[in-house]
Amino acid sequence: MKSLDPIRKRTREILASHPMPHIFPQEPWGYSDLEEIASIIRDHITTSDDVISDSNPYVDWLDRWYFYNNSK
Repeated sequence: MKSLDPIRKRTREILASHPMPHIFPQEPWGYSDLEEIASIIRDHITTSDDVISDSNPYVDWLDRWYFYNNSK
């Protein structure tokens, strides 16, 4: 299985700037924690009017998560 380290690193980066980081699971993150983070981010993307482009860090993170899951 591929390493989760690159996903964890990117997760730290995007959550550092998130206005409500307390809604996410705390580190250390295992696979199930990252699935929960993906679910929260996916909900944010689909319900927020301010997430409109692929250059958004949350959209980028979710794309990386999907790529990781599809390449295992």
